[in-house]
Amino acid sequence: MIKRPALTLLLLVELGWDSGTQYLTTAPHDITYSGHTYVAAQGIGTIEPTTETDVEAKGLTFTLSGVPQSAIAAALTEPVQGRPVVLRLGIVDAGTLRVDPNVWSGRFDVMTIDDSAPNPTIRVTAEHAMLAWQTPSGALFSDQEQQAAHPGDLFFEFAAEMAN
Repeated sequence: MIKRPALTLLLLVELGWDSGTQYLTTAPHDITYSGHTYVAAQGIGTIEPTTETDVEAKGLTFTLSGVPQSAIAAALTEPVQGRPVVLRLGIVDAGTLRVDPNVWSGRFDVMTIDDSAPNPTIRVTAEHAMLAWQTPSGALFSDQEQQAAHPGDLFFEFAAEMAN
């Protein structure tokens, strides 16, 4: 139940890197949620929807501005593609943090780095998790595949003969 007409909205962002999970928030101060401290991004980051016309699931573009050269060097060595990202919406109501546990989840796709002065930026696009549903699984409807997955199951035993 929301108690006040004036609420503080914030995003909690979880970035899954090989070097460890990074927790960021759009709040002006650090936020603790579910045992993790989400560090305030201090206004250097933006999140924008990407435009896709043939798919309902929208991707996002994450941008960090004013990035120090040391962070750019680290970004060049960190594998990005396929790493998980989760967004949660938080509402602070009368001093109580309420969080929608999974507003958006997906995987990073492509990273671009612009290290030109005076404002170096890192941009990473991410695809929504629903896009994975459009990728074929590669599994075949054959007796051999069925036996590998479920030994003794004879459901596809005569599938090849039925095709002829």
